[in-house]
Amino acid sequence: MSRKVYLANYFSSEDKVTLRRSHLLWKMSRGWNVKNSALAVEISYFYAKQIIIQKL
Repeated sequence: MSRKVYLANYFSSEDKVTLRRSHLLWKMSRGWNVKNSALAVEISYFYAKQIIIQKL
């Protein structure tokens, strides 16, 4: 499965939690740091760190 198709599945989701998580991970993949990504997605810094740790 290509990366675009994989990301499209997340961005087309109706679940707001999934959307925010995928948006956070996308921003980080584009070079944003954790703090700024969390602010842009409107989640807490500590929650963002937990999401990242789960994905590792």
